[in-house]
Amino acid sequence: MTFGDLLREARIRAGFKSYTQFAKYLKDNGLPYSDEAVGHWERNHRAPQSRDVLWDVCRLLIDAGGIVTFSQIEAFLTALNWDSLSIEERLGQFAMLEDDQAIPNMPDKPPYMRLVGRTAIIQQVLSHWATTQSQPIICLSGLGGIGKTAVSYEIIRHAMLARQFDALVWESVKSEQFIGTEATPQDALSDLDSVFISYARQLNQTALLEQSPTALKKGLADLFRKGNILIILDNLETFDKVKVVAQALSDLIGAEGRSRILITSRKRLVDMPQVLDIPIAGLSYDETRQLLFDEAKTRNAPTLLQADSTLLTRAYKVTGGMPLAIKLIVTQFLLGIPLDRELERLMGVSDEHDLYRFIYFAIWRKLSTPAQKLLIGTGAIPSAMTRNMLMGVSELSPADFDTAVADLVRSSLLDIQPHPQADRQRYGIHAMTYWFVNVPLYEQWLKQQE
Repeated sequence: MTFGDLLREARIRAGFKSYTQFAKYLKDNGLPYSDEAVGHWERNHRAPQSRDVLWDVCRLLIDAGGIVTFSQIEAFLTALNWDSLSIEERLGQFAMLEDDQAIPNMPDKPPYMRLVGRTAIIQQVLSHWATTQSQPIICLSGLGGIGKTAVSYEIIRHAMLARQFDALVWESVKSEQFIGTEATPQDALSDLDSVFISYARQLNQTALLEQSPTALKKGLADLFRKGNILIILDNLETFDKVKVVAQALSDLIGAEGRSRILITSRKRLVDMPQVLDIPIAGLSYDETRQLLFDEAKTRNAPTLLQADSTLLTRAYKVTGGMPLAIKLIVTQFLLGIPLDRELERLMGVSDEHDLYRFIYFAIWRKLSTPAQKLLIGTGAIPSAMTRNMLMGVSELSPADFDTAVADLVRSSLLDIQPHPQADRQRYGIHAMTYWFVNVPLYEQWLKQQE
């Protein structure tokens, strides 16, 4: 089919019965093309000369429902004898599109309309995998609810669509999920051998399933080292010894093969040289606003779209741009709790106890006593502190302070603004962590001291 034929099909799917209707739609949305120009595109099969112009047209067709898959855009490019979509274009121009080609072993899509504010991280990972000397393991680390699984899903999707890997295996060991307003237990694999069995099953290695655990691991290692396979483990921190598990996965693929591993974890792996640890932070103010409005539109809460800048700024400061907390705001709004009241509930913690328990309690219990003491100290001042300030409020010796800092960093609970000089390095915590530290954690800490 010619470009004109494809364009005609797309605009008819979008509800434009004639090209003049479509031309008016383009004009109304800022495209400087006349009715005659659009007529030339369709009747004479002449395309716009600029790739950027075509992208503008495609995005408007996406909004109107005329384009729903990547393959429809690829058909335009083929008809024009233009280069195929690059990874950058997929992420930057059309991240909202799904693809109509099924990817074997692809996990279920997390519950979001579109992923907001993570394009740079996705691009970083895809570019990292494109280099032959890259570290074989990437760990997306961060607090619960910060969006690690959603980011990993988009990374997997784009990597597989770009054919960076020949096959995919995926497993989650997440034992709990936050749904609506509460944390809900879910079935999950409890040991690494079960994960390996799942990988073998996904690769249709039925003979390996009948082998001993040792033989199964050897068989998987042969497959991973000879092949080009993307290996995913979601929620690594569910296992007690995260570095032991990460090392076992690393041993499977070896140092010279093309297979790669992607891990998500609340525990950071910054001290493993074969791992590139990428921390996932909260969204910016603009991204927080965008996600809040996306959720409001998708879930039929139009009144939230009328929130003024003062309330939106407060929502950003209270949630620290945490996607899970932003989505909870919309849920509670639909249940009759106004935005300002829900922000008070989040700051007070006790009214949203289930959310905070989901994010923090498992990590808190695993912290050393100096790390617990240091975390309590970070709540003394609602801004980043120098080493001397934080050591003073936490009342820790220099040696205990250094040990506690490392523990909190590994647990994604402490953010550092690095500096070569110790007295100029600053330490801070996420906004949600600050509210948690100052209410239930402080009370629990006092009880522990008693």
